[in-house]
Amino acid sequence: MTLSGKMMLNGEGTILSLSDNLQEYFSLRIPVSLKTLIDWERSPFQTFHECMNTLKRGEHVYLFFKKRKTASVLFLVMIQQKREEKGNITLMLQHIPHERQLEIELRQQKRYTNEIISMANIVFIRTDARYCIKDMNPWAEKVLHLHKQERINQHIFDVLQIKTSDREKVRILLKEKGQCQDLEITYHTPDGEEKTLLWNIKLLIDFQYGQSVLLFFGHDITERTRLKTQMAQSEKLAALGQLAGGIAHDISKPLVSMSSLIQMLQATVLDDSMESTLKVINQQIDYLSKTLRQLVDLSKPLHGEKEIININTLLEDALRIVRFDTYLRNIHIIYESPTEKAVVCSVYDQLLQVFINIFLNAGYAMRQCDTPVLRIRTNMNDEHITILITDNGEGISEENIDRVFEPFFTTRSSGQGTGLGLWVCYQIVAAMGGKIWIESDLQRGTTVGITLPVLKGGEDVIKNTLGR
Repeated sequence: MTLSGKMMLNGEGTILSLSDNLQEYFSLRIPVSLKTLIDWERSPFQTFHECMNTLKRGEHVYLFFKKRKTASVLFLVMIQQKREEKGNITLMLQHIPHERQLEIELRQQKRYTNEIISMANIVFIRTDARYCIKDMNPWAEKVLHLHKQERINQHIFDVLQIKTSDREKVRILLKEKGQCQDLEITYHTPDGEEKTLLWNIKLLIDFQYGQSVLLFFGHDITERTRLKTQMAQSEKLAALGQLAGGIAHDISKPLVSMSSLIQMLQATVLDDSMESTLKVINQQIDYLSKTLRQLVDLSKPLHGEKEIININTLLEDALRIVRFDTYLRNIHIIYESPTEKAVVCSVYDQLLQVFINIFLNAGYAMRQCDTPVLRIRTNMNDEHITILITDNGEGISEENIDRVFEPFFTTRSSGQGTGLGLWVCYQIVAAMGGKIWIESDLQRGTTVGITLPVLKGGEDVIKNTLGR
């Protein structure tokens, strides 16, 4: 028979009377405060006031009561009558057997877990044993740019674009160990954004339904991966710069001696064939000397007097300089400039060198195009200005795109380039606190993006800008 009975409280929460069976069960001497009877560590309320307000709203609650020093028992509690004479309150208590108690605790724990998963900034997806999606939390919808209802019963490997080799790896690990940890994948959202995600997968048995479930917990590590790659690239460029400067210093003196000797021989040789050979050698020495001068410049810290520069004016200057280059002479240039001034603070000649270099690279990439087009777009916000330079040239292959900012790396034929131009651009932009990146499709074109910090200082600074 279920243990139940009544409890009368006054306005301060003191127990005034208790059913005989309950009084005997708890071995209480009344009056006693209800606050001291409740096991607050196991009950779902922080304060007595919170508990009473819930009861007064007509809700029933589950409360643990202290029976002995080391034991607590669960009761279902509800108000039978809110106010009697003298402002007393009568509660109805019903004991919950241990088996039922475990069921209630399990249900509460499940509700708490669902709330945590729903609110946490972690990607969570649940599937059945056949990898068909059954649920996902709001954060998963936000990060993956998906709608849960549209993805229910779809295969998670297809939704997450997991490679075939990784799919087999996941299956084997789940079968052998019941879990798969630190699976890093590249994911493309429906609108084309690329993300790097790190997944931990756990196989569980749902004993209530006798089925296996798979829990996917993911973290968006896109920004962390980008920063890690950028840091590694910066460290590599710094090391290569020091190495290049040392090599240039050691080689420059022998080259000067060789050039002097060649000039002396040219003055004395009468044979046309020998003279032609010496001329070729001298040209190659000049080419090496030019490359070494660039190396020496690159190994030194960037310096120069900074000034206020209007990016729109600087871009126009750069286009005017390269307009008569062989590869840029006949191309169609589309320049979409903002109406307001885009003001930055930098060394004018250095920043000009960046855009000249990029324009010349674009011209070279479009040398075989029937209708070459160079598009320049600038976008501004309160913090940054972004310049996008797009050509419809030959593009860069996927295996080369990550190496374009390395010194000495070039896809041009021998003698056509030193592979130092984009390295220079990278250093100049980085020294300004900006970013430079490249996106490319082979045989379809390339976009070079540059983001620079906008100079802050209000309207006075902008009005006083003299075109540079």
